[in-house]
Amino acid sequence: MIHLLSIGTLPVAMEVFPAHRHESHWELIYYTQGNGNLSAHGKTHPFAPGRLFCVPPKIIHEERDLGGFNNFHLSVEGLELENALIVFDDNAEGDLHAMFSQMHRVFHLKQERWESVLDGLLHALHQTMLSWSGRHRNPYVERFESQLIANLSNCNFSVGQAMKDFPLAPDYFRILFRQETGLSPVQYLTQLRIRHAERLLAGGGADVRIGDIAYMCGYVDSFYFSRIFSKHVGVSPTHYAERARIEGAPPVC
Repeated sequence: MIHLLSIGTLPVAMEVFPAHRHESHWELIYYTQGNGNLSAHGKTHPFAPGRLFCVPPKIIHEERDLGGFNNFHLSVEGLELENALIVFDDNAEGDLHAMFSQMHRVFHLKQERWESVLDGLLHALHQTMLSWSGRHRNPYVERFESQLIANLSNCNFSVGQAMKDFPLAPDYFRILFRQETGLSPVQYLTQLRIRHAERLLAGGGADVRIGDIAYMCGYVDSFYFSRIFSKHVGVSPTHYAERARIEGAPPVC
């Protein structure tokens, strides 16, 4: 079982952290400052803010950056990862940074039920790393997915306009996006919105208004929303809401 032993940061930016190893636990090092190198097993690995190194037990490693570096360093037992140096790069939203920051805060404040909260955060980090293991995703596609999710309820959002912010030809970007997600950007956003509508309709109760649901899912025109919903789900929003009240709508993943 995964177990956190300690988590900390450096008191000041350092230029060198001398060679060392840990006999029985992993060290996770998430860099927040600097552009240097971590050396392990005779190989040099560059680091920068947002990069995470997972160093297994008994691996001698050292860190150098003449400009100074800082990091979160976490000692943990029970990781289910390959017994080798593993590197992850944070996503555009900084999910890893957010988890390390929260774990650091919870571990040192030790407020009520802090151990349970810390276990949950550590489990989330562990599962994130497992899900990211072996991934080789296009960073533009990943960033655009996040942008689509963030604008799920934005009636003024334009997929075409948003794509202009990326240094790729629109047609080529659509091909990349479909290769990684199986959908075009417009189809991806529509799928997000329809799933969101299903959840809202299932939990809206007897007074649910289709126009309100449409607006919360990014559609100004409730009639257009109803046509799109019916096309994807097979029933109208009204029918779906009625069925949810009577028998409970099927779960939406």
